[in-house]
Amino acid sequence: MAPNDGTASRQEQLRLVGGALALSAHVVSGDPGQLGVQMVGRLLEGELPHLQRLRATALARLAFWPLLPGLTPPVGPRSAC
Repeated sequence: MAPNDGTASRQEQLRLVGGALALSAHVVSGDPGQLGVQMVGRLLEGELPHLQRLRATALARLAFWPLLPGLTPPVGPRSAC
């Protein structure tokens, strides 16, 4: 039995952030200033603690932010193109 040290939660958060970065790469590579907007738009929902801090940091730097998620979130199986 694995200890309940939050490792699974951290791994899930890293997976979500990695997925959001992968989905945002085409936008951010052309305009790095869009990173915050992309992260907030893709990770707006969710209650994982590190994601909440990431969103709060990004939101503090944006003049406008979405109230509802408007970009494809990094969830579910990814399909190869």
